[in-house]
Amino acid sequence: MIERSVPLVEQVKNYLLDRIAAGGYSESGGRLPSEHQLSAELDVSRSTVREALSQLARQGTVIRRHGIGTFVNQHARHLTSSINEVVEFHEMITNQGYDSDVHLIGVEIQPAGKKAAELGLATDDDVVVVDKVFLAGGNPVIFCRNTVALALIPKEFRKGLTSDSAWREPIYKVLLERCHEDVMHHVARIRATTAGRRLAETLACSSGHPLLFISEVGYNVDQKPVVLCLEYYRDDLIHFHAVRGLVRPFSWEAD
Repeated sequence: MIERSVPLVEQVKNYLLDRIAAGGYSESGGRLPSEHQLSAELDVSRSTVREALSQLARQGTVIRRHGIGTFVNQHARHLTSSINEVVEFHEMITNQGYDSDVHLIGVEIQPAGKKAAELGLATDDDVVVVDKVFLAGGNPVIFCRNTVALALIPKEFRKGLTSDSAWREPIYKVLLERCHEDVMHHVARIRATTAGRRLAETLACSSGHPLLFISEVGYNVDQKPVVLCLEYYRDDLIHFHAVRGLVRPFSWEAD
């Protein structure tokens, strides 16, 4: 059940997510087995189970009640595409009930310029810029521009780099398999914007159409920037949710 080549915490978390999505634990009123029981069931340490449950609690998928147990958050069970998580676009689109496809628009090598600061580069360092559009049910819904330092690309992969069809694959797969860089987390800025002429053509919408814009930098385990992602979403077709916990005490509750 557990594959040792994949991070155990991630596997345990995905296992629990799959069980919850399939209606598991309904027979116990939404209560999950104890850490000890899950540890024995999955043949992993209790600390691994505890971290997986903590991550699910931070995402709002489960609720941990001290001294009582861990319960499925019934209000979050059927929600898809959490804004709190970085999910591959293919999975995001299929989770929302659409057939998914991707078109590679282009790959260019250019100086980092204004992108340099976010990637920890000099302005004249070369970067690889990859433009893709993702389709949901045949409709373009996400335009994504990924920027990676050319120095991260091993020399054996640089020949024909701008015509390499591997860029159609998820950027995290390319970074891991070709650059040996595993993106561990993102720091994102999120805001509303509108489609200019070129974006409107790419996303098959009218100029001025409202879009959700996410600019995020992906970092490796050493907390070094690996990739800059600029993402534009048609929010009439792709929707996000967030389960937001309350930070207590409120100002009026403080002593």
